[in-house]
Amino acid sequence: MYLVLTVRPLQAPSGKPLVFGEHSTDLARIDILINYGGIYLDSDILVLKSFDPLLRHNYVMGRVTPDQINSGIVLSRRGEAFLSLWLESYKSYKGKGETYTHKATIVPHKLAELYPHLIHVEEESLNKPNWKPEGMRQLYTGHYNWSDNYAIHLWHRYLPSGVSVPKKPEDIEHLNSTLGEVIRFILYGSDNITLY
Repeated sequence: MYLVLTVRPLQAPSGKPLVFGEHSTDLARIDILINYGGIYLDSDILVLKSFDPLLRHNYVMGRVTPDQINSGIVLSRRGEAFLSLWLESYKSYKGKGETYTHKATIVPHKLAELYPHLIHVEEESLNKPNWKPEGMRQLYTGHYNWSDNYAIHLWHRYLPSGVSVPKKPEDIEHLNSTLGEVIRFILYGSDNITLY
């Protein structure tokens, strides 16, 4: 069996040109999840354990701040109503002047407040630590208790000045941070390992 994908240009349902790449990916993930269901992950997500316990819910996203739910991780059954409501919000898309985060994080939060029965919001285990300075410090230079996390979002766009993501195994041996622990756990099954 073969899956045939058709590439087609995306535009907002409002007819306005898409200003940010994030808006294109929002529309693409919404369309794909409506039609097929599945799990969407941003490219800077590190998965730490199985999402199976979350799959008992029809639709899942994770909180990032008190007034934002992040679209970097979405678990959905096909045709979920929350996705249709999120897509509907793009009918008011303004193009220039609209921040890239509004439709991706604030709208899902507002929809969750209006329709809590259509979404399961993971409060801590998908997007913490977050992209704010304290969260970035915990992730890249400090420590965060990630033992209950399903995933860690690296928030690569917000990488602190002077900090880089390790590129080879030797770079993580003595990386004394949440990121070092998480990468060692993913690669070696332990967050405390010495390479020889």
